[in-house]
Amino acid sequence: MILLEVNNRIIEEMLSLKFETVAAGNQPEAVEVTFADFDGILDHISNPDGDKTKVDGQYFLELQAHGADELLKRVYGSFLDDDDVVIGKVFMQEFKEGCRASHWAPQVLFSHREPPLELKDTDAAVGDNIGYITFELFPRHTNASTRDNLIHTFQDYLHYHIKCSKA
Repeated sequence: MILLEVNNRIIEEMLSLKFETVAAGNQPEAVEVTFADFDGILDHISNPDGDKTKVDGQYFLELQAHGADELLKRVYGSFLDDDDVVIGKVFMQEFKEGCRASHWAPQVLFSHREPPLELKDTDAAVGDNIGYITFELFPRHTNASTRDNLIHTFQDYLHYHIKCSKA
């Protein structure tokens, strides 16, 4: 299984260094960093208006203004692609069965088109391109002694495997 990193190591190390400097009793240092991620996308983080107590990395709105959404759809395709929906549904069914075989894995429930009963009488979306996944977590899944909890990366994990299946 491939695990995608959930953080940007450059940002984490740079901010940790800045925090350590302040924690040691020194004055905050200016932040002015330009770096590239694994796709070669350049990012820039700096102090807004020269205020060293604030860090700004708001580049997504700029990217959208320059057509990032269209570029992402052109390069990676739309997730609303019919093939993606079919592959995603099969993947979720297999994932559900695989988790059922493990005594330690959380129970996984998957529903296609209709939201789970917990979302009944809400404005939850319904339709052919809609799927809901529920993880039933217990303390053994979330306590401090367990491995890193990667539940928040599941969407990236799913998208990655759908794209790999199509390749």
